[in-house]
Amino acid sequence: MSFQARQAMHDQFYEFVRSYLNDNGYEAVSSTYHEHWGTMAQRLIKDKYDPTSLYVRFRADNVAISHDSKRTFQWDAKTNQSPQYENMSLELLPLIIHKVIWEQLAVDTLYCYYDFTRKKHSGFWMHNLPLISRIIVPSDRQKSPHSEWLKALIEKQFPNIPMTFSYSVKGSGTPFVLIPAETVKHLPDWKDLVKEQ
Repeated sequence: MSFQARQAMHDQFYEFVRSYLNDNGYEAVSSTYHEHWGTMAQRLIKDKYDPTSLYVRFRADNVAISHDSKRTFQWDAKTNQSPQYENMSLELLPLIIHKVIWEQLAVDTLYCYYDFTRKKHSGFWMHNLPLISRIIVPSDRQKSPHSEWLKALIEKQFPNIPMTFSYSVKGSGTPFVLIPAETVKHLPDWKDLVKEQ
């Protein structure tokens, strides 16, 4: 499947999540740099790998603001389009950012997930992060100027999770985590998590 086809499927799910939230008592808004910054600023930040630039690029893209007394939360929409793999793969840096701001500031993030092959919705709140079985780091990241920073960050946030350096990573080329298929099967539907608020 081409990158464009995968992106179109992801965008379709993203719009579904946004519409669902808007129809269920929330105002779902984007907080991402690539929708609100000028072209020059977008171009500049995409080529930077210092911690501040990575934080800006990888923080949650969306916020859901309730129309009543329910809380406000961040959310991210993620998809699986692989007929072969049932595990959940999530980018590492956003997960670390969401983990740290939950632990330090009680800012929660809802991960909304859809497996297109199995037609299954699932999700979790950052405060209830499921089991991570492995961290995969593309081998070219070992040579980046901030590789020591990244390694220290991983070891601090996920000290007991095995890390693999891989030469054959498809996709964005960013480090990611694997949540095993057996765990994913038992995750609740993200829509139910929204209703419980």
